[in-house]
Amino acid sequence: MRLYRYNSAIGINELQYSSKDYSDYLNEAGCISYGIDTSFVKRLTILKIDTVNYTVLGTFEFTVLNQCSDTVKIEDGYFDLEYRF
Repeated sequence: MRLYRYNSAIGINELQYSSKDYSDYLNEAGCISYGIDTSFVKRLTILKIDTVNYTVLGTFEFTVLNQCSDTVKIEDGYFDLEYRF
């Protein structure tokens, strides 16, 4: 899955709704596109931004749903990544 969130700041950021933001190309039923399920929490929390080393650290949680009614719930997502402009 790929996750994009622009204009985020340190603290809690709500993920924006999109019907086809996430993909699962291994889905055997052919339902590869997932969209955020708006009835659940959809949160991206930025804990630290290091502007010298260009790294960002944080957590995320969200639930997605595809056209086959499959759901994926991410509750304890974590990232510690380098970023670029």
